[in-house]
Amino acid sequence: MRIPVPVVLIASVSPDDGLRLETKLNGSGWDLQQVGNAHDAARRLNGNGNGAVLVIDSGLLEMAHDGQWRELQRRYPNLGTVVRCLLPLAKTGAEPAIRKSGRTNGSSTFRVHPDDAEGVGQAVRSLSVSGVGSK
Repeated sequence: MRIPVPVVLIASVSPDDGLRLETKLNGSGWDLQQVGNAHDAARRLNGNGNGAVLVIDSGLLEMAHDGQWRELQRRYPNLGTVVRCLLPLAKTGAEPAIRKSGRTNGSSTFRVHPDDAEGVGQAVRSLSVSGVGSK
């Protein structure tokens, strides 16, 4: 019996930044795939968001004129999400590695600092272990 490998879709404002993240996560055992837009992501999900995690720059989600990423999240409610965003400083003055936020569709979202590849890996692992993306 073959255990399915989690698909990790990487969507970055900068292709070079996305490639750097992919390089840092390489060897994780995940099926890492760069996506340029939500239509490309949907095609790679092949109609099924189960077992997949989207790692996305917050800038792509915040584009007022472009709701394609939010629509992708609505169409794939089991798609776990890791948002790479600048986090405010904690009261101790240290930036937290990851922060979990709920999502109304039953899936989970983690927020991680863009420079924290280890935090991205922790968030993806947590989403994979918690069963997000599985039926």
